[in-house]
Amino acid sequence: MKMKMKIPSINLFNFLIAYIYLWGIKVITVKADDCLYLEKAINYFGNDLKEKYDNIRNNLKSCCEFQGVICQDINNEKHITEIKFNFYKSFSKKESEAFNELSNLQHLTSLDMDFFMFSSGFPAEIGKLKNLKTLHLSHNSFVSNIPEEIGNLINLVDLKLSFNYLTGTIPKSFSNLKKLKYLSLENNRLEGTVPYDFKYLEDMQDLRLNDNFSLHGYIPLFPLISNCNYAVTNLCILKSAKCKAGLEVCSLEDIHMTNKENGNPNPLSVEYDNECKTNNFIKSPIGIIIIIIAIILILILLILICLRIKKNGKKEHKIYLMMNGKSQKN
Repeated sequence: MKMKMKIPSINLFNFLIAYIYLWGIKVITVKADDCLYLEKAINYFGNDLKEKYDNIRNNLKSCCEFQGVICQDINNEKHITEIKFNFYKSFSKKESEAFNELSNLQHLTSLDMDFFMFSSGFPAEIGKLKNLKTLHLSHNSFVSNIPEEIGNLINLVDLKLSFNYLTGTIPKSFSNLKKLKYLSLENNRLEGTVPYDFKYLEDMQDLRLNDNFSLHGYIPLFPLISNCNYAVTNLCILKSAKCKAGLEVCSLEDIHMTNKENGNPNPLSVEYDNECKTNNFIKSPIGIIIIIIAIILILILLILICLRIKKNGKKEHKIYLMMNGKSQKN
């Protein structure tokens, strides 16, 4: 008698379910390199951020579970896309190394580090995070210039550097940020003029330069701007500006002065000459001379009128005396 070998039956449905399940595990797997780069950055930031992470890292399935880290599914793997590390203190003086590590996060589009208390100036290495769309570094302790490398972040839409101690001029490289819609530089110690090439930021909708007392000159025109704040500055606005924020319209002298300082390739340009207020002649030497002459003529006229009135008064008084004398004789 021949023995028949039994071949185990394969349930195709169960096989597909198992395959999908295993594939699903791959989908939710966090890219190991992302967590490695993040952990290195946290170590460089040091102090209370590092301490908090070290205390709970063994209880985390991945770095995506750490507070302030947001991951998304991209190409069947989870990648870090947003980081929100607010209200931490960093006195390691190694922030530059930390941003070097964060620059390896190829899918990082948002970095929010308000109230972080950096121990050094504004790190130029931030310019390596070229995929950022949002960068918030407000309420920190930066006592330095804004590095030109900020212009490397060509995908930025929202940039906030307010409430720091940033000094120097606004970098010309800001003009590279063609997608920028929201820019806040308020409450710093910036000086000089707004760069001429700002006029190429055609998507700008909200601009806040207030409380930078040493900023002066005109603000280039933005076609889409709807919100702005220029208080406590020495800035002036062009006549057709869509957001005026209560500023005085520039004089022709203001415009020509600004053209010499703001990087205008043609300092003698008359591009904005028709954007000045209409009574510029009042402040010009010719206008002052005309006003003085007019005042002198008015004074002379008043003197002549007074003399005429006085003369007529004497004549009338003489006639009155003559008439009274004649009446007494009668």
